[in-house]
Amino acid sequence: MIKNLKEFKNLIVKYKSLTIDDIIEEWDKHNACSGEVVMNRLTGFGDTDTCSICSIINKPKCTYCVYTVVTGENCTDHESYDFIQYASYPTTLYKAIQERIEFMEKILETIKVRGTNEE
Repeated sequence: MIKNLKEFKNLIVKYKSLTIDDIIEEWDKHNACSGEVVMNRLTGFGDTDTCSICSIINKPKCTYCVYTVVTGENCTDHESYDFIQYASYPTTLYKAIQERIEFMEKILETIKVRGTNEE
């Protein structure tokens, strides 16, 4: 059973709202050297204590996470996670975010096709 679908959908909205200017501003503000630092500040990315979709399911209980239920893997197992984590420039981070959104939207589509809208 998925226990973080609402938060998952909200995270997609948050990712979509990020502009290249937001990313550059945050990158410069923290003298960032990786996308993980910037995305953690902007969305909680990369840490189960700050991630909005992890915190709702009491962190290590990935069994109930939308990623695990739909794909059979953790959120960190998709290449888009690595692309964000290791992005070394704001422009590559922005592109990585767009790829992550695409992956997340495919998960939502899979849920619709299966007819599962659990929360």
